[in-house]
Amino acid sequence: MENMTRRKRCDTKRVQCVSACAKSLAQAGKHNERLLRKQNGKDGNHCKEENA
Repeated sequence: MENMTRRKRCDTKRVQCVSACAKSLAQAGKHNERLLRKQNGKDGNHCKEENA
């Protein structure tokens, strides 16, 4: 249930979020992922969950 709430909160940005994460991971792996998390804050963590 908690995961659903978290997903709902990021739902508006989810498409952008996931796209950005996927691009970063494809380009430079962990380094960009860390950078993205730093920029997006909680959204970055959400991205990680979505791509997992």
